[in-house]
Amino acid sequence: VTSRPHALLPTVRSRCQTLKFAALTAQAVEEFLIREKKTAPPDARLAAGLSQGSLRLALEFLDPRSAELREEAMDFLDALCSRHLEKGLLMAQAWSQSSAVQCRRRLSWVAMLLRYLRFSEGSSGLEGGDPLVARLEILRKTIPPRFFETAMVKISTAFDLLEANVSPELVHSALAAALFRPGV
Repeated sequence: VTSRPHALLPTVRSRCQTLKFAALTAQAVEEFLIREKKTAPPDARLAAGLSQGSLRLALEFLDPRSAELREEAMDFLDALCSRHLEKGLLMAQAWSQSSAVQCRRRLSWVAMLLRYLRFSEGSSGLEGGDPLVARLEILRKTIPPRFFETAMVKISTAFDLLEANVSPELVHSALAAALFRPGV
């Protein structure tokens, strides 16, 4: 089971059966989190709204160990929106000192937040008092629409390079340089 079948070798992929699963509704994710994980309703609503129908992402969002990664991803997006190249490159350099697994987790957070900003309408019923929601709404107003597609292509390429064992330092530096380039 994979969410990235294109990353599998063609010889492996040719021997596999492809089954596509539709994303869960935000309501189904929220209900599961409240019922099975005993999550407080406001937290469940926020996690469900950000997860884009992925129970794994919703659970990761609620995992206290992910709070630092979530903040780093938000800081990276803040730097992107303010076009603060130096800050972005410094963050990329710091990120590249960790393992490829940690690098992929950070990229996953950036991608998840970008997808939320791109495809959700306003706060989508999320609790307005949550600081994360407030930051996301500010970002939504400052990111130009054409940026989302470009950023997601660059992030997808970065994932592929990390899976091909390219140095995390090289991948993050190239990603930051590509995303902070004028005109992106």
